[in-house]
Amino acid sequence: MYLVYPKHGIVTPVLVPNETDQALINSGQNFNHYKYLEQGALFYFWSAPNQSEAGNMVIAAHTSDKLSNPGKYKTIFQMLTISRAGDKIFLYIKNDTGLYDLYE
Repeated sequence: MYLVYPKHGIVTPVLVPNETDQALINSGQNFNHYKYLEQGALFYFWSAPNQSEAGNMVIAAHTSDKLSNPGKYKTIFQMLTISRAGDKIFLYIKNDTGLYDLYE
């Protein structure tokens, strides 16, 4: 999965938690989300219904992080604070055929 916010030049991978971490998220327990945020954004897929249905999803990412911390996605959502109504944000999700479906 990839998130693209063209207005601000943001292109980031969106990572899905492994089964163990997803179980921790679903039960409200703490888990090591930093291992995901170092590599991009984190998709909490439990917040979205089946992709063929309308609904919402939650994607988490850093707005600011210490320069000494690992990873290159330390400020990936920083520009969201100056977003405006009408800004386009795209999500590309790989489908079963290996191609990407586009969501706006």
